[in-house]
Amino acid sequence: MYIFLKDDQTKLRMQLSMNRMNRKVFSIKSGISMPTIKKVLDADCPLAITQGTANRIKKWQIEEAKHE
Repeated sequence: MYIFLKDDQTKLRMQLSMNRMNRKVFSIKSGISMPTIKKVLDADCPLAITQGTANRIKKWQIEEAKHE
């Protein structure tokens, strides 16, 4: 399990908004289900998420940083 902190959530929300990406597009590009996306973006933090979800978020963030 991975502890998803408030700072992680804020950073992810900022990246999504800067890329003008909605939840559905993020779900498709990251390979994370919509219910999990909703939980990660809306739930109170700190939040326990699976290591697989954490890895997919990090991988997406790295890929987006390459495109900037």
